[in-house]
Amino acid sequence: MTIHVFAGPSLSGSPVLELDGICAHPPIAHGDLFRLRLSPDDAVLIVDGVYQHTAPVRHKEILAVYATGVPIYGTASLGALRACEHLGHGMIGLGTVCGWYRDGRVFSDADVALTHGDADVDFHAFTHALVSILSVTDRLVLAGRLDSATASRIVETARSV
Repeated sequence: MTIHVFAGPSLSGSPVLELDGICAHPPIAHGDLFRLRLSPDDAVLIVDGVYQHTAPVRHKEILAVYATGVPIYGTASLGALRACEHLGHGMIGLGTVCGWYRDGRVFSDADVALTHGDADVDFHAFTHALVSILSVTDRLVLAGRLDSATASRIVETARSV
């Protein structure tokens, strides 16, 4: 079994991508799923994707993979967004960000967007996504280090940028 993982800044430098059975790919773009030679024992995990300078992975690509019986999962960034867009159509969403999309806390492609480098710098992130700011403010509020009103203002300021 091979798990094809499409990741960039979310897993930059992660040892997970070095595990046996993992085939690491750069952030997913249009056509990448069609280029894979998948067997029924494989799985696909979409973490990060591109969609500004290159066309993003299309919904029909995801549906085509799922139709072959290969499980396809999404988490963290564009993977979470696509998984929520495919609820009830075969893609399985994982993680907090997917839950936020499902529940309407985040709703835009821009909520997971960030600027990052290419493979030569291990897809290092140069900016922060709104979902990262939400995660940090949530933890600070929970720890009693930030009040809810200030957290809301920080998030709204970040959303407006």
